[in-house]
This record gives sequence, structure tokens and C-alpha cells, in this order.
Amino acid sequence: MGGPKPCLGYRSRSEAVAALQAQGLSIRQIADRIGVRPSIVTALGGQRQRPARKLSDDQIADILERRERGWGYTQLADRHGVTAGAIHYQCLKHGAVSPRQRALPVPIAPAVRIGKDGTVQRVFTAADDARLLELEAQGLSYNAIARTMGRAYTSVRVRLMTLALREEIGA
Repeated sequence: MGGPKPCLGYRSRSEAVAALQAQGLSIRQIADRIGVRPSIVTALGGQRQRPARKLSDDQIADILERRERGWGYTQLADRHGVTAGAIHYQCLKHGAVSPRQRALPVPIAPAVRIGKDGTVQRVFTAADDARLLELEAQGLSYNAIARTMGRAYTSVRVRLMTLALREEIGA
């Protein structure tokens, strides 16, 4: 093992991570600069940068109303100072649908995609969706479904909300 590893002129990689993060670099950018995997940056103390504030009830009402008038997730995120994912979640949670919204096709074969932060995300397939709905119909909790399918609790919860919305908009 040994002691701290000097890095980029800092006494340790942890200090380098903290300094680069203070400059506004993302986990991926810091990893590339230091020459390690993003998970190592996180282990060294790097935290994913997320907006610190939560949306108020008034902001959520504004988001839902504008989404139903056709505003995009990115536009709404810029307006309210949060991520597009946070906007998407609120719209999904409250059933706000844009007039232009349509359901994208569900893959048949297992697939993965790489997130903006470098994380690997498994895409739900049509078979996964059928299994999810079957387990939900059996009365299993989201946690039990997640364990059974080898998925994260949040992935299961959000996917079931997405499937309900698809049903609502007639996909």
C-alpha cells in the first residue's frame, strides 16, 4: 500500500481531486486528468455534482404547466437550475405530458448505454417490462422486485412509472 501518492503537484490524489472539483470539473474530467477510473475519483472523495436545492411546490407547478404546453426538459432545467433528469422525474411522477411526447420503442435484445458520468446503464427490454409488470401484479414490493430482477430500487420504481405513463399516452 504505502502513503499518499503525489498527483499533479498536490501531496495526494485526494487533494488533487478536491482541487479539480473546486475548479468545477466533472468526475469524468478529473478521472481523465489524473489517469484513473471515475469510480476511483469517487472513492478518493469526489462527489457527483448535483444542484443542492430541491424544487418548491410552486416550481413543480410551473414545470408541470409548462411541460404540458410543450416545453422541453432541458429548457425547464435551465429555467429552474436543476438537471433535466430532475425535471423528467417530476413530470413522470405527476403525469405531465408534452403535446409532442411520444413513447420510444423498447429494445428486444439486452442493451447498455453509458451515462454522461461514465456509468453503465442497463436498458429495460420488452421481456424485462413484462417481468416487471408480472411481479408487480403478484403484489411484490419495489424492493422485492428489484432483488428478484437484479436491478436498483429506483430503476424499478421509475420504470414502472414510465410504463404507466406509456399506457396513459397510448404507446
